[in-house]
Amino acid sequence: MVLKSRPKPVQNDLYEFNHITDVPVPNFVKSMDCRSIADTLLAVPYAFRHDLLDEYVQRYSKFQSEAKIGNKSEAISFKQARLNANEYFLTVRNYVKGHRCLNSSDASLRSKAKHLARYAAVQIKNTGISAGLHLLDTHSIAAPNADSSESLKARLVDEQWWIQQLIKKQDRQFEQTAIRLGRVRKHKQVYVSNETLEKIISRQKRSLAMMENKVAISDEGDEVDMLDILKGSPANPAVRRAELMNRLHGFEQYGDAHGHSAEFYTITAPSYYHANSSKHNQWTPRQVQKHYFSPLWAKIRAKLKYKGLNVYGFRIAEAHGDACPHWHILLFMPKNAVSTVRAILKDYALRESGDEKGATKNRFDHKTITKEKGSAIGYIAKYISKNVDGFGMKNDIEAETGIPINESAQRVRAWASVWGIRQFQQIGGSSITVWRELRRLDGKQDDPKIEAARLAADKGNWQAYLEAQGGTDTLRKDQHISPYRCYRYNAETGEVTTNQYGELVDHIQGVATVDTTVKTRLKNWTIQQKPEPENTAHPSQISVISPNKTVEQDVQRLLTPVPCSSTVLGHVENLDLETVLAFDLPWSSVNNCRIPEKKYKAFAGFSLPSRE
Repeated sequence: MVLKSRPKPVQNDLYEFNHITDVPVPNFVKSMDCRSIADTLLAVPYAFRHDLLDEYVQRYSKFQSEAKIGNKSEAISFKQARLNANEYFLTVRNYVKGHRCLNSSDASLRSKAKHLARYAAVQIKNTGISAGLHLLDTHSIAAPNADSSESLKARLVDEQWWIQQLIKKQDRQFEQTAIRLGRVRKHKQVYVSNETLEKIISRQKRSLAMMENKVAISDEGDEVDMLDILKGSPANPAVRRAELMNRLHGFEQYGDAHGHSAEFYTITAPSYYHANSSKHNQWTPRQVQKHYFSPLWAKIRAKLKYKGLNVYGFRIAEAHGDACPHWHILLFMPKNAVSTVRAILKDYALRESGDEKGATKNRFDHKTITKEKGSAIGYIAKYISKNVDGFGMKNDIEAETGIPINESAQRVRAWASVWGIRQFQQIGGSSITVWRELRRLDGKQDDPKIEAARLAADKGNWQAYLEAQGGTDTLRKDQHISPYRCYRYNAETGEVTTNQYGELVDHIQGVATVDTTVKTRLKNWTIQQKPEPENTAHPSQISVISPNKTVEQDVQRLLTPVPCSSTVLGHVENLDLETVLAFDLPWSSVNNCRIPEKKYKAFAGFSLPSRE
C-alpha cells in the first residue's frame, strides 16, 4: 500500500507509508486512513514512528477481543477498533501540532535562530521592544532576566542566544513527547530517552573538543589549559561527589558534637503528576519540580521557622523511572524537635490529594538514623553516588529501574540537565562559596575569624568551618564571613566591564567580615584560543580512540590515572566531557583536588561556577 499523492522533495523526506517506519502495513488498515497515518508519523521525530505505528496496529487489531462496556463484556467491532486507533493518532497529532521545534534538525535550528535574530532586530527597530516580547510569546519562550530594555534587546538580536533557547525547547519537547508516548518509564528507557542521552553525550564531546583548544591567560602572563581547570572544578563529577560527601560528613560530625539527631525523609508527588498514571495531568518533570516541590518546601521551611525549629542537611531531587521527580531529605536537628519536624513534613506532604489510594504508604516515608543502624553519611552515600557518577556501585542494581547504578548515573545527570533541575541543595549551614574562596588563600590571615575558617577549609574540615562561621543556628546574613563581590574595571580605561549584553555583573573577588576584606582572586583571566600546534607529539603520547571500541571500554581505559595534560589526552573528539573529567585527581587547597602542585597555583584567581 503506497501513497503517491505527494512526491519526495528530498531523498530522506519519505512520504510513502511503508517506508516511514520500515514496518509492513497490515492488510486490514484501510487505504482511506493511510494519508492521516502518514501525516501523523511525519509530524513526529523518526525515533517515535515505530512505536506509534505499533500502538496503532495494536489498537486496530483489537476488533477480535472483548471489552467491558458497562456491566457486560462485548466484542469490539472492527469499526470501533478502527475508531480507537485513529483517535489515538488524532491525539498525538493534536499534541505535536504546536511543537515547532520537535522535528527540527540541528542545522534547521541554527538557521531558524539566525532568522529570528534578524527578524527581531528589524521588528524592534520599527515598533520597539514590545515586538521582541511578542516574538517570544509566539514561540513560547520565556522572557529572559535582563537589567534593562537595552540588554533585553541585545539578547533578542543575538543568534547564539536564540540557538540556546531553541535547543533547550526542542530537548524538552522531545522528552515530554517521549514521556507521553510511554517510551520513558520503568523497564524501558528510564529517566530520559536514549536519543536525548546520545545527543547530550555528543554535545559534551564537542564541548570537550573546544575546551582542549582553549587556554586561560592571566594579566601577568600565566597560562593554564582549560581542561586542567575543568578537572579541578565541581564540573568534574568526581570532585563534585567528594565535596558533597565531605560536607555531609561535616554536618554529621557537627550533629554528633551538639547531640543532634538525624532523620531521612522521602516525599513523592501525587499520582496525577506521574506519567505512568492514568490520571496524569501532563505536567513536565520541570513543572513538578518548580510548581509542586519548590512551593511545598517553601511552606515547610516557613512553618519550621515559625516554630523556631532549626534544621540543617541536604535534599536530593531524584527521578522515578518515568522522569517524575521525588525528593530525599536528610535533616539534622535537636533531639526534642524530631517528632515535631516529622509531623510538619508529613502534614504538608499529604495536604494535596492526601486521601488518594496508597497516599499514606507511598507519598511520605521517614527513617530515623541511629548509630546502631549506621551513620548518616553511610546511609545517604548511595543516593549521592547514583546521582553523580555511580562511584563504588558497579555491581549494585537499582530496584526501580533494574539497571546497574553506575550505568544509570549518566542518565540521571542527563535528566537533570534537560529539565534544568537542581539535584542537590544544602539546607541551612554555612556558605559553600565562602568555603571555596577560603581554600584559595595561602598563608596566615590577620583577621582571627577568617584565619579560623581558612584553617578549617584548608584541612577539609566542614565541622570546624561551621563552628568558625557561628554554627548552624546562625542565619546566613549573620554569619561571620560572607563573599566579597565587586565590579571589574578595565585597567587601562578605568571603565567598569560589562557582559556581552551590556549588563554590569558583580564578581566574587574574596571574603569579608565586618572589619576586614581579603581578596582571593588577584589576577584577571581571559579565555583564548590556543595557537595551532605543530604535529610533533610522539604517537605514544597521544590517546587515540579506536572506532571499534565501545564508549564503556574507553571509559575504563581513561579512568587509569594519567598526568593532567591535554597533550596526553590527545584526540578527544570521541569522548564525552564527563568521561574525560572523571580522573582521580590530586587534592589541594587551590583546585579542590588532593596535593598542591605549582601549575594549579597559577590559576588561583580563576575558577568556573559550580553546577549546583
